[in-house]
Amino acid sequence: MPVVEAAQERHPELRMASFDRGFHSPGSQRKLAVRLDECALPVKGGLSREAAQRQSEDGFRSARKRHPGIESAISHLEHCGLGRVRTHGADGFARAVALSVLAASVKRLGRLVRDRERKRLERRQRLSWTGDDGASQNAGSFFMLAPSRMCRTSLPSPGFLPYL
Repeated sequence: MPVVEAAQERHPELRMASFDRGFHSPGSQRKLAVRLDECALPVKGGLSREAAQRQSEDGFRSARKRHPGIESAISHLEHCGLGRVRTHGADGFARAVALSVLAASVKRLGRLVRDRERKRLERRQRLSWTGDDGASQNAGSFFMLAPSRMCRTSLPSPGFLPYL
């Protein structure tokens, strides 16, 4: 299969692959068995004894267990612009795939930065709420919710009521 050959040229360590049911043929099964250590190429329709035995082997199962992760990555790329490719030709398709991968990477980086900032603010909030000895701060202070973060504020007078 040309896809596996091209992938092995770029990644010589590739030893396992998983395919959908529609790709199976006896010829492709033989070719992939030569190129890969483990190949999950399920048979369409009912299983013969040979196919059932092959699909119950540990190598086939381990390769097949990774398949949902592949489908998940493809789905994510579709949500990042690869759902409909409006360009023409191989160069346009390659450009669309590259831009979709870039969009998915930027989205992932943004999520990582956001999560790190949330953890930092939560840690800061916990440290400002309790003192060094673990006891809570004085009763003359309270936490007021701001739109983007939690901040510590002192009460100006006993009759002050915060807006909630």
